[in-house]
Amino acid sequence: MSAKPLNSLQVANRAHEAYKLRLAGHSYREIASMIGLSKSEVHRCCEEWREDHLLATEEAAHTLRADESARLDSMLLALQPKIEAGEERAIDTALRIQARRAALWGIDAPTRAEVAGTVNIKISLE
Repeated sequence: MSAKPLNSLQVANRAHEAYKLRLAGHSYREIASMIGLSKSEVHRCCEEWREDHLLATEEAAHTLRADESARLDSMLLALQPKIEAGEERAIDTALRIQARRAALWGIDAPTRAEVAGTVNIKISLE
């Protein structure tokens, strides 16, 4: 008698479990034996889980940045008459708003940092 096919929720749960085990440091081979899939199926599950959830996270982050940017636009617009009148405090506030927008969208050039020390790298080929 063959096993019943898994529904989409069961497949998603199995993929999530495989991904959690991979993050915990298990090899694909170990995960395969733990959850009853082939090594290639475990690899596929982990890749699909990562892609699906990273994409959703990136889309949510983009939406949040767009909302925050709209708030900054509103603040800057409200300050505009005072900025045009030359009020120093309004100009300073506008500059802080612009700095916040630059940080929000990654507009500024990255800060360069030098790191000294020893790095140990362990590579495991499966």
